[in-house]
Amino acid sequence: LRFGTVCGHSPVQRTELMVNNMAKTALTDKRIYISNPKTRRAILYNIDLSSVIIKLVSLYSRKQYDGMIDDNKLSGIYNLSSVNNTVGDLGDHVLQIVRDYDRSLRDVKIEEFEAPPSNYSFYMDTTKISRLVGRSTFRSNPIEAMVLDLLHGYPYNDRIMNEHNNEYFCTEGTRDEYIDFSKGV
Repeated sequence: LRFGTVCGHSPVQRTELMVNNMAKTALTDKRIYISNPKTRRAILYNIDLSSVIIKLVSLYSRKQYDGMIDDNKLSGIYNLSSVNNTVGDLGDHVLQIVRDYDRSLRDVKIEEFEAPPSNYSFYMDTTKISRLVGRSTFRSNPIEAMVLDLLHGYPYNDRIMNEHNNEYFCTEGTRDEYIDFSKGV
């Protein structure tokens, strides 16, 4: 399985991920920060990821895929994303969800900042995995579901709500390591 950027609320929150960060800064800064708005991204809602894994395990264990595909053809790359969109369109969508969520967030604005041009721009074709598990395995409006989960969860996470700068905790390092995304990666 090849994943798009996995986003959504979780016990160990990754606030540097695009949609997670947009929801967080809408709450903390009343801003949704974007750069390279025409850059394309494949986003995978963590709940959709879980649903697909459960469905795949179920299909395999019950041999329900028999007739659809044989074991020899089951190998290969399966792209997995909930939605393909540009950074700018994702920002606009998150903005609308945030404003509809709470009256106190109606003044949230999108703020575009300068960043080096991104050569990392892509969409994912999920036809192959959708044929195998069924498109109904994915949420019909994953960005809305994801953002609402984040908005419900963030106020209860002090570490996230107290990060009011452009440095975000790097979960792959020690607790003292930070990445400053304002300087690029």
